[in-house]
Amino acid sequence: MKYNLEQRREIGRRIYEGELTRYEAASEYGIGPDTARDYMRSYRDENHLPPRHAVSNIGRMMRAAAAETGEAPKDYMSMTREELLLELMRVKIDEARSKKGYAVKGVGAQKRFVPIDSSSSK
Repeated sequence: MKYNLEQRREIGRRIYEGELTRYEAASEYGIGPDTARDYMRSYRDENHLPPRHAVSNIGRMMRAAAAETGEAPKDYMSMTREELLLELMRVKIDEARSKKGYAVKGVGAQKRFVPIDSSSSK
């Protein structure tokens, strides 16, 4: 499907401002992801805007994940290097535990290992 110049600018604006990813735009408008990226680049160049950084997309995904889990989003930009490393380790540990099929509830002596699935893993 062909879009006129004004429609292309609107698609590019939505991608640039982070309303949707280029993949979401591709499926919504019936275009390829590379075409969606080109629309965003032409919008950016016409308006003399700086390139978007991938951090904004990551931040948007983290906020969406936090909203799903009910956790408050963490402000990673204000964390120290050590705090970031500890948070990264915690996330990797949680990921490894979920791959093995259990989660940890509580801390210290009250720590419990809870199976994610009720069926046996053996």
